[in-house]
Amino acid sequence: MKKIILIFGIALVASCTLFKKKELNTETPIQDIVVIETDESDEEAIYVVVETMPEFPGGIDSMMAYLGRTISYPEKARKKGIEGKVYVQFIVQKDGSLSDIKVIKGIGGGCDEEAISAIENMPNWTPGKQRGKPVPVRIVQPINFRLTETKKK
Repeated sequence: MKKIILIFGIALVASCTLFKKKELNTETPIQDIVVIETDESDEEAIYVVVETMPEFPGGIDSMMAYLGRTISYPEKARKKGIEGKVYVQFIVQKDGSLSDIKVIKGIGGGCDEEAISAIENMPNWTPGKQRGKPVPVRIVQPINFRLTETKKK
């Protein structure tokens, strides 16, 4: 019986030693882990997550005010009662300019085109940074189209 317990104990210690060697390196700082997508046309990395994300001039509140001033509810969408979110994807380049603007999920009725137009006419953003250097960052911006009760009629 003592031999069986001794063999079991040795197997347990050996398995713990092997498991310990497979543990993740917890010393890797989180900022060094970055999801990137490479753009084959110019071999430049397009980031999705960076240490400092790009920002519209004046922040999120200024961007919401800009979108509210810029976007007009399309008449076609109003007449058909179309509501929902349009998801617009774009890249904030190293200089803050916007490129590759496209709708990745639309609702139709002219709302998709109105959202694209608003993004195309935005001022340059503060670019995103990785390790202190400006880098291109892909953004997906939802734009909500909602009719009020009085406008639905």
